[in-house]
Amino acid sequence: MNAQPVAAITHVLFDLDGLLIDTETCYAKAYQMVAKQFGKQYTHELKVRVMGLSPKVGFEVIIKELELPITVEEFTRLGNEYFNHIVKDVELMSGAERLVRHLYDHNIPLAIASGATSDAFAIKTAKFEHFFSKNNFFKHLVIGGDDPLIARGKPFPDIFIEAMNRFDPIPETHNVLVFEDSLMGVKAALAANMPCVWVPDPVFDGSEGNATLVLKSLLDFRPEVFGLPPFESSDN
Repeated sequence: MNAQPVAAITHVLFDLDGLLIDTETCYAKAYQMVAKQFGKQYTHELKVRVMGLSPKVGFEVIIKELELPITVEEFTRLGNEYFNHIVKDVELMSGAERLVRHLYDHNIPLAIASGATSDAFAIKTAKFEHFFSKNNFFKHLVIGGDDPLIARGKPFPDIFIEAMNRFDPIPETHNVLVFEDSLMGVKAALAANMPCVWVPDPVFDGSEGNATLVLKSLLDFRPEVFGLPPFESSDN
């Protein structure tokens, strides 16, 4: 899909789960294992509904939809037990490292805006601790799950506005490009008046959300479309 016309990009924000690191697959497996304990099925349709939501809200939706006889706290404990085992084998998404390194090498300020909690972020990124460390490639990490300055989760724009405001100097919203994999994240970026590249989970067809650009993979991203330095021919 062709990108909509946007101003030249000076700063970039990345979601984490399902965008830079393949944790959505891990979550789906963990939630299916919880549901299976109670004779239920965690379907693709339900996965679509909870993608991008805060963990608490997502668990509430799953429990209600599947009529599980457990509390959010119990679902959290069970889900985390399964997830923490599965996530040890997590991998970076295709094209993630190439894109981040390219933008960093060309002095584009980068940050992560994730709805995870700090503990969950640490567990998910442990295998790639150097890559995700603050002040390595990323100027800052906004971990919205337990950040007191993030009052509302996606689809509200709070996390992207806060991530933008932590750059020094603070850019204009239209100069900040957001990369997302969830529909809720796309809505949050657009609500923040920021252009958004959507790399949707295969459960989406990419026709929703009015993202600025929809791609099948980060490997398909062409920085020059947004006024960013192009990849060298050897990087393609």
